[in-house]
Amino acid sequence: MEKVKIDFRRIWRGCFSGLILMFFMGNFPLLAEEELKTEQNMNKTNWSVLPFFSYSPETSLAIGGGGGVFFRPFGAEKSDRPSSLRFVGYYTLKKQWQFEFAPEIYFKDGIYRIEGNLFFNKFVDKFYGIGNNTLLSDEEGYTSKTFRYFIRFYRKLFEHFYLALQHEYHSYRLTETETGRSLGSGLIPGSLPSHFSGMSLFSFWDSRNNILFPERGSFYEISVGLFRKNLGSDYNCNIYNFNLRKYFPIFSSSVLAVQAYFRFINGEAPFQWYSYFGGESFMRGYYKGRYRDKHTAFFQIEYRTPVWKRLGAVVFAGMGEVTEKFSRFSLNGLRTSWGFGLRFNLIPEEHLNLRFDFGFGGDMSGFYITVIESF
Repeated sequence: MEKVKIDFRRIWRGCFSGLILMFFMGNFPLLAEEELKTEQNMNKTNWSVLPFFSYSPETSLAIGGGGGVFFRPFGAEKSDRPSSLRFVGYYTLKKQWQFEFAPEIYFKDGIYRIEGNLFFNKFVDKFYGIGNNTLLSDEEGYTSKTFRYFIRFYRKLFEHFYLALQHEYHSYRLTETETGRSLGSGLIPGSLPSHFSGMSLFSFWDSRNNILFPERGSFYEISVGLFRKNLGSDYNCNIYNFNLRKYFPIFSSSVLAVQAYFRFINGEAPFQWYSYFGGESFMRGYYKGRYRDKHTAFFQIEYRTPVWKRLGAVVFAGMGEVTEKFSRFSLNGLRTSWGFGLRFNLIPEEHLNLRFDFGFGGDMSGFYITVIESF
């Protein structure tokens, strides 16, 4: 089996950039030391380990487990959101595997927050080419191995509004490609071993009443990412991202959820980072990455309603497009999707749902089993 080659010099540069971020976002070691002085007020630490399964066209059946440790820093109130160190790992019937570790630490009543992610996977995937007019016959299979790291520092400025600064590093390596196809030629950016690293500035407005199942409020995320060779990247580009969601209560217990999503790349990036739609969250029914290019824009809407006791139902629809240049967006190029699904409320107190969705795109369809709403 071919080993994943990780450039530790690049990772060190990434970690060093993360330390610089920590300096500019605030003196977190001092905050932690201050909390240690109130050890007698520490809340109890809790562990959680649960089995995991899901289904999607990209993975088939995935089986694994996840969990973590949940705690509150010294001196925190019981009403404060707990910090966590979470992990998940799974294996699929397509012989894919993935492991992910994600810490989330809160300081000073949630004014400061640190999130991180460490990710390894081997993934058997499909590539349909670049552009909005690719054909199903363009499909080619490939296998990749990925290492990913990011660290993000949040600062709450006022109610519902946050700023965040992030550093991330990605290492991609295709271990299997089809002979004579586009990825095997090495001409597609990212088809050869590549590294992608940069820093991003995020702004968030989050007034949702419930993160897992919003019934009212809004979530607006805007970010600008700068990826540069002097930050450990093989590519230079800027990435602009707009993720806009709004939730409307309908009648007594139903919800209308809407989302507008825009993503633009200025410069060059590996194809793994090209803007796309498809998968369990972005226009269900299309294979994830069925259409991909430098820019994407899509809109989707979903109606969610209870049916009986813990059982609920949804209907959804979306339309979107990918293109190489912003000026080439057109109504004639729009792709559409629609579908329906069932929900089973696993944890009523948190409104955590088990999700069953049937999605239909223009030239394919998909079935999904997972948890948490698509948006």
